[in-house]
Amino acid sequence: MTAALRDPNPVIYVYYKGLQGMGWLGTEAGALTHVPEESYEAEIGKAAIAREGRAVTIVSIAQGAHLGLKAADKLAEQGFSAEVVDLRSLVPLDRDTIRASIA
Repeated sequence: MTAALRDPNPVIYVYYKGLQGMGWLGTEAGALTHVPEESYEAEIGKAAIAREGRAVTIVSIAQGAHLGLKAADKLAEQGFSAEVVDLRSLVPLDRDTIRASIA
C-alpha cells in the first residue's frame, strides 16, 4: 500500500480481507507475520519468491500465494520441490522473475 500511495501514477490497490490478520474473518494463518517497525515498501512490479523449489513453479497473488504455499507443502510430502512466486502486483507484471523460476 505504501508503494501505491507514493507512486505518482494512478494505482488501484485491492486487498483480500482474509489476509488482514483479523481472526473473525477466517484469517489465513500464514498471513500473520512480523511487521518491521521502520517504514518499508514492496516495489510495484517486483514479484517475491515465497518458497524456493526446482521441480515445478506455482505463480499466484494475494490469497492464491498462500494456497500455493500449502500446495507446495503437499507436493513436498510426495517428494516434489515446488517454487512459489508471489506476484504482489499484476501491472506491471514481473515476467523476468516468472521466466527465471520456470527455467
